[in-house]
Amino acid sequence: MEFLKPPDIETRTPNQLMLHLLEFYQQIPFREDHQVKGNWDELFKDQLLFFQIELFEKKLDVFQRKREILLNNWEVTPFAKYQNFLSELIELVERWLSLSLAYGIEWIWKEIRDSLKDIHSDRLQLFHNINEEQNSLLKTFLREDEKAFSVENNIAYKKQEFEDYSYRILNCLLHLQRNVKRKDWAQWISTQEHPPHIGLLYGFSQAFELVKKKLNQLPQRHLDFYYQTVLQQQKKKATPDFTYIFIQLKEGVYQYELPNHTLFKAGTNPDETPIEFSNYQPVTLSGAKITHLSTLLVHASPQNHPLETAKGISGIYYKNIPLKERNHFDNPKPWKLFGKPSENSLTTMGWAIASPLFYTTSGERSYQLNFQFTEESSQKARLLLKKMADKSSYSLEQLYHYFFYENFEVRITALSGWKSVSYAFKVHDFLNEESNSIQLIFHLSAKEEAWISFNKKIHPSAYEEKYPLIEIVPKNNTSYYPYSFLKQLVWKKCDIEIEVRNSTSIQLYNKHGLIDQSAPFPLLGVNPTANDEFYIGNTEWSHKNLQNLTIAIEWDQLPYPNFENYYQEYETGCFKDEDFQIVTPEEKPPQTHQLFNLTKEGKLNTSTSWKNILINKKMPGIPPASLLNLNENRDAFIPFKLVSPKYGFGQGIYRNEMINFSKKQIQFSKKKRPIVPPNPPFVPYAKRLIVNYKSSNSINLGTISKKENTVPFSIYHLHPLGIAPAFKNNHISSNRLIPNLKKRGYLYMGVQQLIPGQSLSLYFKLKKSFANTDYAKNTFLIEYLDGDSWKVLDQGKILKSSISEGTSSGTLSFKTPSSLSSHHPFFSTENYWFRFSVDQKFISYIGDCECIVTNPVTVSRHQIENYNSYQHIPAQRINSTKETIKEIDKIRQPMPSIGGKNAEKKQEFYKRVSQRLQHKNRMVKTNDYKNLLYENFEDIKWVKVVTPASSKKVKAGEVHLVMMPRFKSLHEMSELSFNGTRINQIKNFIQAKTFPGIGIKVFSPLPEIVKVYANLVINAHHSIPSLEEINQVINEEIAPWLANHDFKNSDKAPDNSFNILKLTSRLKKLAFVKEVKNCGAIKLSYTQGNYNYTDTAEGEEILEPTSYKNIFIPAEDHKISFYKEECSNEILGNAIGGMVVGSDLIIKKQDIQKQENKTNTEKKENYHLVKVNPKKNNYGNY
Repeated sequence: MEFLKPPDIETRTPNQLMLHLLEFYQQIPFREDHQVKGNWDELFKDQLLFFQIELFEKKLDVFQRKREILLNNWEVTPFAKYQNFLSELIELVERWLSLSLAYGIEWIWKEIRDSLKDIHSDRLQLFHNINEEQNSLLKTFLREDEKAFSVENNIAYKKQEFEDYSYRILNCLLHLQRNVKRKDWAQWISTQEHPPHIGLLYGFSQAFELVKKKLNQLPQRHLDFYYQTVLQQQKKKATPDFTYIFIQLKEGVYQYELPNHTLFKAGTNPDETPIEFSNYQPVTLSGAKITHLSTLLVHASPQNHPLETAKGISGIYYKNIPLKERNHFDNPKPWKLFGKPSENSLTTMGWAIASPLFYTTSGERSYQLNFQFTEESSQKARLLLKKMADKSSYSLEQLYHYFFYENFEVRITALSGWKSVSYAFKVHDFLNEESNSIQLIFHLSAKEEAWISFNKKIHPSAYEEKYPLIEIVPKNNTSYYPYSFLKQLVWKKCDIEIEVRNSTSIQLYNKHGLIDQSAPFPLLGVNPTANDEFYIGNTEWSHKNLQNLTIAIEWDQLPYPNFENYYQEYETGCFKDEDFQIVTPEEKPPQTHQLFNLTKEGKLNTSTSWKNILINKKMPGIPPASLLNLNENRDAFIPFKLVSPKYGFGQGIYRNEMINFSKKQIQFSKKKRPIVPPNPPFVPYAKRLIVNYKSSNSINLGTISKKENTVPFSIYHLHPLGIAPAFKNNHISSNRLIPNLKKRGYLYMGVQQLIPGQSLSLYFKLKKSFANTDYAKNTFLIEYLDGDSWKVLDQGKILKSSISEGTSSGTLSFKTPSSLSSHHPFFSTENYWFRFSVDQKFISYIGDCECIVTNPVTVSRHQIENYNSYQHIPAQRINSTKETIKEIDKIRQPMPSIGGKNAEKKQEFYKRVSQRLQHKNRMVKTNDYKNLLYENFEDIKWVKVVTPASSKKVKAGEVHLVMMPRFKSLHEMSELSFNGTRINQIKNFIQAKTFPGIGIKVFSPLPEIVKVYANLVINAHHSIPSLEEINQVINEEIAPWLANHDFKNSDKAPDNSFNILKLTSRLKKLAFVKEVKNCGAIKLSYTQGNYNYTDTAEGEEILEPTSYKNIFIPAEDHKISFYKEECSNEILGNAIGGMVVGSDLIIKKQDIQKQENKTNTEKKENYHLVKVNPKKNNYGNY
């Protein structure tokens, strides 16, 4: 209050005192012998001191006002007044010139010359010979002036000349006065020679200044005594500013306890005194350094239909954050703290299976993988799909088609690398609850590559596997991303059925060893005898439960027409074609196969086919290990033994037959009868063998731990962070089909040089955000890796947190568990691992992270009582301690100091105390309530005072206070409302300061959600913009106070209205917007158990808060559609369709029929409101 400022007793300056004396002496007669004998003029005659002081203090504003009057009355004012006015101005100019000449002050006459020389070319050439014509200046000037403004020259253009003429002279005089004061004229005057009596007078005026200061202090001293001694009121003391510093320990130092009140040097004050900062509490510093940062976002976009109806996951995003130095202030690019839905950060999530059963090298190959799941998990998955179908226009069959048809990528480890294959999923029986299994079917043609074992060189990946692999990966970031469905499923069993046709990739052995099949080959060897064996096998048969095995042999040049004819000359044995038989040994009974087949005409077939060969997996390992290559499995071969005829192919009897032939030849030669010799033993050669088979293996995952499964089998989870075995080596780590991730945003951190059990302090630097931590705080988690599982950090181990649950810059300190360890397949064992997370629906409100740094220390200005006024220190001012600490390597201060407050000034002190005195320390005006609350409650950000005069809803004798908590940092709210305890504290405090009879009621603001819908026509040369950018523009219009740092008395206060026309105008100004169509907004409020809404489409262009308690907050998202410029009917983005506000569906009239099965409905003129959740809290879906 300015009028309560202590008044001054004397305010005149020494110059003003001297001028007062000049006026005063003229009124006092000069007396001699008690008689008046004139005046005192003689004593003060020609005293330049008075003359110049009068010039210095001349009030030129009088001339300025007089000039304006003359110009405004040009037509009626006599010319004599213009002449007199100019004469007065010229006289002042002449006096300044005289002063300049008297004291030899060159700058004065130069100033006059430069300012006035170009006013009139004929009359103002007065100063070029100033030294020669010192005495004639005034007469010459006046004569020219009279000539210029005589009656004879009364023409209109003279007004402009007068205006310019007077302006130049007056401006010159003003300039002279300013320069005189700037050049400290008073000091110059005091050094000049003056008559003794004049010098004494001037000395008296200067000495009076000292007396004046003491006189003027009397009212202030009395006021200070009253305020400070009588009323016991004291000025508020200064509070220190603070900043963050970051300390790096030397290599090899893993921990150091920094004592409290350690002094840090921060430069010097202007008076050369040192500036020092200190920590107010001891800090445990660690040698830990951050070596890994990455984000993982499991995102549920509300814009992906039909996933939004079931709150399904629409995309999974992973990003590795590059790190530069040990303390990462110089990160090249900020990142979203918990991830961001971005096309270039889409990641893989799926499952993989490894087994030797998949090893198939040639032929036509068909595969069917039958995934069987538990009854409970299958029901959950079916319910999810049914929920989507019920809340959308899709049937279950349509959803199946969209979710499973071409919505996966299936890859195998082919010969040349990873190979994608065409596939089909069969889920009909699953959906119809006829089974709990889903089949994956795919096919490889004979021309396609072999499916081989995993090889890191050929198949770059992180698997530690020796068998063939198949990966099944859902396609990411689609409206039909099946992850939400798949994550429900829990393994029970996996059946693998394989059919191979026309395969020639087999290995053959006989008693001579490995058979070369590149040319016709002797299947039983070059000397086949009875009981000789040959072995047919393939590595791909290992562990397969072979069924319907068929082996076809194509023979090379068999005897014609048959063996019986071939061996007809043999006497010892009887060789019939059907006698050539082989068996598979050890079968009980042995299975017999014909080695050769005859046609109907009795001729030998050129091929032989053996069907339904039975395989006994418990047979001893054959062939002998000495015959096999090192990389072949003995169990992959089937033995065949020639069991008849007993003479084999005649090798054992051929010698006797030839002897008999010789005898007969001698005998019959005498009779001259020709005889035919016996044919040599036949050696059957085969061109090739062709194999067809089916295999069916079943892996019961419920018995893996019992080691009942003999087939090597592994299931892997494909995770954005790596590959983890879910089943391997008879060990189960997870029984889910795919990793079960929650809808959260994660920040993963790897730390080295950390001692488990020590404290870890981190600083998070975040950019501005609109986060409301009241919603996020219950979802913020800190977890640590213990072995191969994540565990939540106990709240008791969090020592300090000022990061507002991950939504604002600040420090986070916690005691690390002593059980820290890392055996997880995703992560390096060189690091200890932590992760921080928050519910995914809040990630868009959290600002970008600029850096995360270890060992933050909060330091504040030391000995603040020594400062009456101080300035914040800039960044990089603190870089060392006052006393050297050998364990510390480096100190960095990347940010300037903030906060703090200088001591209360006297004028502020007087104003504050006098306010209390005026109202006897009670509130009378609304500002009294506000000021008292702001002064005594630092956590109050905004107060609204409502009296009966401003609202009819406030009863007489009551004052209602609506108040909002202080933001913890710029653009961030700690919570929207105070808790009940704090409200009672505020109410009791104000009630005690209020006049008796006045009732105080305190409220937190009630939010009303505003949701905007708009159709935007996009310029042809622009791509579709991000919804995040448009949402930010909309949110700033709905709630500008979110982005306003100080809105105590601002026009951007939270209770302001929302104008849809203003928003439309702002949207039109966006560079990518060609036109805005159908732009409107809906205000949704929740009152007494019912939802109420107001739509601008009903004619209200301005939305007002429903009551004085309400404020507007933006909806979580807005319905924006994009259209091409050239075809405004072709939609590019998400159509508006049904307008969704939180969980309440508002649809157009024409869509009402679709909602006939809904209940609890309320019809309005333009929309149909379906109340889905009448118990929803009044904070909506923010």
